[in-house]
Amino acid sequence: MPIRRYLNLVRRDPQLLLAVFLTLPVVLIEIVVGGSPTREVVATGVAFLGAQAIWTGTRFRTWSAARLALSLAFVLLGNAHGMSLGIGAVAALQIPVVALAAAIGSRGTIAVAIIGFLTTIGPVGLPDLPIGMRQDALAMAAAELVLAIGSRRVVASMEHAVERTRAAHTRERRRARQFSAIEAVGRLLVREGPRGDALAQVMDILEGTFGFRYPSVYLWDGSVLRLGAQRNYAHPIQEFDVARGVIGRVARTRVAAFVTDVAADPDYE
Repeated sequence: MPIRRYLNLVRRDPQLLLAVFLTLPVVLIEIVVGGSPTREVVATGVAFLGAQAIWTGTRFRTWSAARLALSLAFVLLGNAHGMSLGIGAVAALQIPVVALAAAIGSRGTIAVAIIGFLTTIGPVGLPDLPIGMRQDALAMAAAELVLAIGSRRVVASMEHAVERTRAAHTRERRRARQFSAIEAVGRLLVREGPRGDALAQVMDILEGTFGFRYPSVYLWDGSVLRLGAQRNYAHPIQEFDVARGVIGRVARTRVAAFVTDVAADPDYE
């Protein structure tokens, strides 16, 4: 993969960014508590970051659930090591993992979010857990829950807004195509006149662009309306008496009619 493309993927990959901001605090906590990070912490952090960096450059980079599960496992390992030193600060790093998993909202990531929440609140039920650690676990579980629900709602709202924008854009493009088709019909009739081949092209436009299943065009010769072209009628009406029907009324009055319910129009036949 070209280096420029890989760097662009790195800048747009939230999973790799999350991995960086999970690894750095773990190492810093080790430095603050023990003076220097242990080999196990460094090796685990390098392996975790390396795995996420490699993942970024592959076609499997969109496997959000698997990558978040790896992040959660790294935090759990770091917390287990911290607990052996008498600290549990690393457990707070589960909060962004759970929040991101809930924000993505797929079945796999929701499962990761649930697992993260359960591992946070699970120790509360241990009888020998100190009261302070029990309170910390409850507070972090509450934070995870609030952030998970909030982020999921925000992302869902944004997805809905994007979908509405996409639908509006689709409607505008369809309307633009229809206006363009109307102009094409006008140019065609002006250039060719109401000849059979020209009217056949009009039928193609009405059916293909506007989606009319049964279009037809009638020409008035002064006494009756004669069929000029049509599509999909098994038994088309060849002539209309202008004294009858909605089409006859339009021919007489020169007023266009859009009939949404033919049963409600007394002139319909």
